[in-house]
Amino acid sequence: MDRIATFVINHRRWVILAWIVLAVCGAFGASKATAALSYDFSLPGQSGYETNARIVSEFGSGGDNAPVLLVAQSDDSELNPQTGTQLAEAAGAATPGARISSFATEPALLSKDRHTGVVLVYPRAIGGPDPYAQAMPALTKVAADGSSDSTKVTVTGVDALKSGGGGGGVNVLAETIFGGVGALIVLALVFGSFLAITPLLGAAAAILTTFLILWGLTAVTEVSFIVQYLLALIGLGVAIDYSLLIVTRWREARHNGADNAEAVRESLRTAGHSVLSPGSPSR
Repeated sequence: MDRIATFVINHRRWVILAWIVLAVCGAFGASKATAALSYDFSLPGQSGYETNARIVSEFGSGGDNAPVLLVAQSDDSELNPQTGTQLAEAAGAATPGARISSFATEPALLSKDRHTGVVLVYPRAIGGPDPYAQAMPALTKVAADGSSDSTKVTVTGVDALKSGGGGGGVNVLAETIFGGVGALIVLALVFGSFLAITPLLGAAAAILTTFLILWGLTAVTEVSFIVQYLLALIGLGVAIDYSLLIVTRWREARHNGADNAEAVRESLRTAGHSVLSPGSPSR
């Protein structure tokens, strides 16, 4: 640790510049890394997975991906079967390759009072977090064009509800910023000075650099999208933890009369000992 501390002190401008460059490259690579993450929850070898894979292989859609529903409702009169046929044809033209079943031909998709009917659409899915990113806007337009004064057509289903905000997750950047702001408030109370920003600067550089490493890792293996949340929040916590330790020990050393260089060495010695022995009293 003394060698590392001496090197950092003697070359601090180059060290700071290196971290800035890594952070900038990490900021560029973060979006690339998150885009390359896997959103697959499959369990190869399990009967459910094998069945879903076979469905997609044979029919080109379905499997793990839920259908999109075009729901036609008429309050004043019974639905005309022609309405179901027209909706099915329009959905087929808007989503080539989709499998479609309409209440015009399937009695089970029509309510008992014949005022509500469903057109079941299985579009071809694309890779990524939103398998129906292309199909959903097209089907939404079909629903809008198919609505009239007497019949209302709406789009629903798991993916439609997600795109409307019903099941969306928290953006990793927003999550990290929220956590960072909360940490800054606590650190400002602890330090009572601008030193409160030091742990967050370390966290930002560490997290962005790790995203850069993650981007390289996605090129050689499949990485789950959950990693981005773990990386951001655990990275924030660990960086703040050890930055707090270093700054606190540096302050103590300065208070005890050590010069700046020796205070840095002492703080790094303590941090290094804590890394090797997390349960040590010095922590």
